[in-house]
Amino acid sequence: MPAGFFYRMFHKPYRFWPFFQKHIRNMAGLGRFNPEWQPGESDETFLNADACVIGGGPAGLNAAISAAKHGLRVVVFEGRPWLGGFYAWRRRKDTDGKPLYEKIEGLVSELREYSNARVFTQANVNGIWGDNLVTAVQTGGPGDHFSERYIEVRSKSVVIATGSNERPLIFENNERPGVMQAACAQRLAMNYGIIPSSAVFSISGETAEISDEIAFLNA
Repeated sequence: MPAGFFYRMFHKPYRFWPFFQKHIRNMAGLGRFNPEWQPGESDETFLNADACVIGGGPAGLNAAISAAKHGLRVVVFEGRPWLGGFYAWRRRKDTDGKPLYEKIEGLVSELREYSNARVFTQANVNGIWGDNLVTAVQTGGPGDHFSERYIEVRSKSVVIATGSNERPLIFENNERPGVMQAACAQRLAMNYGIIPSSAVFSISGETAEISDEIAFLNA
């Protein structure tokens, strides 16, 4: 149920709002307390670096490798569990004829070879402060000794390579569940193994099938 207040409903006249507020909250539920829940282990890391790269996509990896080649101390932050950015799920071939997902694997392997480069995945940067102070919070994985780690890096330089967001034009029913762009369908299939069974789009009231962009998803 949409929040009635933000849709300009139920709160005018104001004296009726407490009545509707109570029923809306009851419908949403308040959850249940788990008495067996225990907080996980936390950790803190404080580093100094010559270059701090925010983003583990193709631009961020090339920047980190270039800095590491010159002997600089490099720290790389990536919010996802893996490096590669959009290259990780693109089958399109580069100018050298190599698929992008294979090319990014080579860049990741090359970066891992440098002992002066440290990579943090599942680490979301939450602030870039004065004098190039970068802070981030990392979520621990199955093999880590912590569930959450606070990271603070004092760097001589900061490279922001967070990529871009694809923003489509607004159309009727674009916010309905299941409506997605072809690139989103590709990413779901390649990264998470979620394959759309079929896809259609509507232009000027006419319906057409998406064939060339995501046909391989149903193969």
